[in-house]
Amino acid sequence: MAGGCSTTNAGEGKDFAASGIHCWKNINDGKLGNSYSWIPGHSGAFVGVRFAKPELIEGLRISRKGTGSCCNDRISGSYEVQYTTVENANHLTAAALWVSLGTFSRQGFGFEYFKFCDAVHATALRITATSSGACIDELEVYSPSAQTQ
Repeated sequence: MAGGCSTTNAGEGKDFAASGIHCWKNINDGKLGNSYSWIPGHSGAFVGVRFAKPELIEGLRISRKGTGSCCNDRISGSYEVQYTTVENANHLTAAALWVSLGTFSRQGFGFEYFKFCDAVHATALRITATSSGACIDELEVYSPSAQTQ
């Protein structure tokens, strides 16, 4: 994976023609480290996951510098967490159809878990970053029945 993402355009799905380091496709690939991370590239960019069916979710975990990772940088700015109940939501879904769950700032490197005040039913979840150079290695979403570490 040499160089940056092959396209900075928004997209969706595993078959979308974007590849390389820091692409949005890396956000939920199960791999940690700089070569498998997402960097927004501009303030206000977002990344997220869509569920096959509506899911009850209660929190999320993001990472930077997981096991075997090289980097302890790019955690600045704030992050807004939003969800929607729109069927087949994607990067083209109108901003008014997303509900904010709040914002957070990252406190350190490694894994950070955020539990929502109340579990919500959602068809998709996204994170908007204020810093163009922020970096997330992996995004995991949890249901109330999931066991967290």
